[in-house]
Amino acid sequence: MVRVIMHGCNGVMGQVITGMAKDMEGLTIVAGIDLKNDKENGYPVYASLEECKEEADVVVDFASPKAADHLMDFCAEKKLGLVLCTTGLSEEQIKKVKETAEKTAVLRSANMSLGVNLLLKLVQEAAKVLASSGFDIEIVEKHHNQKKDAPSGTALALAESMNEALGNQYHYVYDRSSVHEKRDPKEIGIQAMRGGTIVGEHDIMFAGRDEVITFTHTAYSREIFAKGAVEAGHKVERFDLAKMNIHPCIGCVACGYEGPCVQKDDNQQIREAILGADMVVFATPLYYYGMSAQLKIVVDRFCAYNSSLHGKHMKSALLTVAWNADDWTFEALEAHYKTLVRYCGFKDQGMVLGYGCGSPDMTKRSPYVEEAYQMGKNL
Repeated sequence: MVRVIMHGCNGVMGQVITGMAKDMEGLTIVAGIDLKNDKENGYPVYASLEECKEEADVVVDFASPKAADHLMDFCAEKKLGLVLCTTGLSEEQIKKVKETAEKTAVLRSANMSLGVNLLLKLVQEAAKVLASSGFDIEIVEKHHNQKKDAPSGTALALAESMNEALGNQYHYVYDRSSVHEKRDPKEIGIQAMRGGTIVGEHDIMFAGRDEVITFTHTAYSREIFAKGAVEAGHKVERFDLAKMNIHPCIGCVACGYEGPCVQKDDNQQIREAILGADMVVFATPLYYYGMSAQLKIVVDRFCAYNSSLHGKHMKSALLTVAWNADDWTFEALEAHYKTLVRYCGFKDQGMVLGYGCGSPDMTKRSPYVEEAYQMGKNL
């Protein structure tokens, strides 16, 4: 079991990792470090590393560049492994990362995405071929309006990767507004854009004579509702029903509508989670104008804790998408959900009905993602 100290545990990424860690085998977060201690994490939170008494194997950092120096000193002294994910480090701090790595294990990456790390290799190879043929190199990165550092650590890592492949002969240009001269062939342009809730997008353009080659990496949040809810300070537990072993209700009523079910399967996890929660969110694609079979089975299995469910008066919401865009598309599902809310005594918090979303990619690019995010954030 790998024991982790989460540095910056109450920030957005710290909370996302805290939630993910609960479902990961072989890893446990034993303590958190954060100046704010206003969230229930399931582990002790300290204002400083020195206050932490728990034994650990590694520190995972998503905090601030201001805290990086002390963090590296602490890990070097205690011989703790360090996963350094904070971006915006100065040149002096990057040098210190290398010095710290001589004393303890350090993994530093501007972006932990598998796709981005593959992209680093791809653009490196592309630069070797294209730069010598006169192609200019430009990087454009886009992020949400809350991101403080610019350009992004990922953009700089991409530039450094290509420059290394080119013998470090290139320099970086971040703003051309004050320079009235033609482009230097030995420069890599880096532009930063900030707006909305863009998770992260990086375009690497190789522009040659009469042709342009562009590499693009776009980050999407699969847990967009959970992300908004986590930012609002809520704990979110997600179940992928298609991957769980849950049998249909057989109507034996051996449970007496309030007792153990005779079927011993994964539905017990769902039962415990719902009865321990303040809100349940039904997320489903529209299948033949109703909810998916997997979700309907779980709803049918409410039978075994019917009385407890009625007595909770918990909040609820519906998130759904469909290929169809007719105004009547969701009528049947809406009616079913509203009836379920009325019967169970739920307090409806709203519905996100995604029209014209025929694939995961179409859904990700639709306005309904932001709508779900805002619903979670404003609970």
